[in-house]
Amino acid sequence: MEFKSIGTKDKLRIDIAYISNINSFVISKQRLWVENKYIGDFQEKSPIGPLICTFRNLRLKRSQKILDEKISKNKIRYFYFGKPFQPGDSFAEFDIKFLKTKKNIHFIWRLNKYSTSDYTNYIKMDLHHGQVSISYFEEILSQFEISFKGQLNDINSEKLELSDAKIKLRKSDKFWNYFENNVKLLSEFDQRKVAFEFAQLARHKYDEVGLDALNILKLLTIKTVSKNKINDLTNKLRFELPLKRKVHPNSVLLNLLTEHSTSYPIWYSTGIAGNLLCELKVTTFSKLLKFTKDILERIQSESKN
Repeated sequence: MEFKSIGTKDKLRIDIAYISNINSFVISKQRLWVENKYIGDFQEKSPIGPLICTFRNLRLKRSQKILDEKISKNKIRYFYFGKPFQPGDSFAEFDIKFLKTKKNIHFIWRLNKYSTSDYTNYIKMDLHHGQVSISYFEEILSQFEISFKGQLNDINSEKLELSDAKIKLRKSDKFWNYFENNVKLLSEFDQRKVAFEFAQLARHKYDEVGLDALNILKLLTIKTVSKNKINDLTNKLRFELPLKRKVHPNSVLLNLLTEHSTSYPIWYSTGIAGNLLCELKVTTFSKLLKFTKDILERIQSESKN
């Protein structure tokens, strides 16, 4: 396992433990440090894409006319004024907000009340605050992007060697290739239809909360649902997760209920859910690929009528 640490704990540091890759998606363990306080579950395995995209999006955010000392003195008030910072599954048990001033980026966070893991020096719902200068944040992001690019280059080289040797693509690769080239092109609502159909595959494994989530996923194929309702449901789903990080049916639903964004689109979170369905032995990549193609054919047929 390759370990990379970018930055310093007393300011801002990103810890990455590279594990493997699924097609062009790098899977790793992730953790942040802000002013000597860590954020994230370093045992959780998740894609690195949402983390780097969230950091890039933060860089583009406009600064707010707020005095830095006001934020540090009244973190309760500014936690509710802050904007959500959601860098991926490794941080799912934390509620993280950020505020960007003229010179600094402030992070205010807490371990949420539904957390099922043991985090040293954390009490559920207690707020923590840390800040980093924008100049240092830019420096860390640049180093992060360089490291990430290098990792992708390694993956692309490996793929090239496989192609030259005419080795057949793994079944998971075929599945992800189809998602990248076809599901990715669908509208958000059509991507939600694929997500709902995937969720249905594990229907027999859901409890009452899981079935409620399934109903919400069905609604999302035709209309938007309030964020508060979805957040409440996802917190309940996390609460039911086992203490040991084993694959659980709720993990499938949590991925499928993710908010659609440019950094973490529904087609991508649905693909991750597909991986989980295979790990749960609900289906196989070969069957899931055929299942996905059938869904897209049905969507195209409906759009013509």
